[in-house]
Amino acid sequence: MQVKPKAICKICIDILMTLALLFLMGYQFWGDAAHEWAGAGMSFARLLHMAASHWGFVLMAFHFGLHWGMFVGLAGKVLRLRQPSRIRQVLLPVLSGGVALYGLTAFVRRDLLTYMLVRTRFVFLDFSEPILLFYLDYLAMMGTFVFLVYYGMKTRNCRKSKSIL
Repeated sequence: MQVKPKAICKICIDILMTLALLFLMGYQFWGDAAHEWAGAGMSFARLLHMAASHWGFVLMAFHFGLHWGMFVGLAGKVLRLRQPSRIRQVLLPVLSGGVALYGLTAFVRRDLLTYMLVRTRFVFLDFSEPILLFYLDYLAMMGTFVFLVYYGMKTRNCRKSKSIL
């Protein structure tokens, strides 16, 4: 069995991170130089991880928005909605706009942009906050990006079809 280069790279990173962690934990054995060197590497890795996780959240939500039309169509089939309804045509964009607006306020209130742009070194979490509120905020933030992409694509496609006619 041959090991893929990507797997070898991941194993090497795991080994290096483990060694760095051991250096950090064994300060009394290795001394100042090794401890500081490993600490700088771990600090850099933590910063990259923090920024990448927040960017990943936003980019996955954008990607989800690219495929949102498929989910809307699937929901229509499951609910057996045959004819377009004027109520649905008005109510759904208004509701999703409300979710997007709440998600935008949560994005600003939770200050995600500072984490994405590595303007802070730590993620500050409020452990007294109700778990449900935490997840609702993040779902609403995801809804903001889904809304922007989905309705942005619909607007662009509408303009393209009008320019062809």
